[in-house]
Amino acid sequence: MPGSLLESTGGSVFPSAEVKVYLEGRKSAEKSGVVGVYLNGVGQGFDWANYWLKNKGETPMYCNPQALPLSGDLFLKMVDRQIELLRPRMSKADLNAMPVPLLLQKALVEAFPCPAPEK
Repeated sequence: MPGSLLESTGGSVFPSAEVKVYLEGRKSAEKSGVVGVYLNGVGQGFDWANYWLKNKGETPMYCNPQALPLSGDLFLKMVDRQIELLRPRMSKADLNAMPVPLLLQKALVEAFPCPAPEK
């Protein structure tokens, strides 16, 4: 399908969602937009998981900030920052194999911790 989302990412939409594929996608504005859409979907999935946890009476993974909209652009910056923090501590091969959703989850948990439950 000419001009499709799949074609713009070389025939796949992050089949493995690893850092290596993520970094390749960040090299051009067109592909970077696709990466942002992908991360937005991952982030929405985390929001639904948080909703489910709250409804079960459990502590959510992170607490959404009220004044900051969470979006693909912010998620890109958060994942980029996680990659930069991990670069000096991991081999290139290990970093390239790291799942991008895990980095986003780690970034969200660290950036937006939930307050400790009152006792």
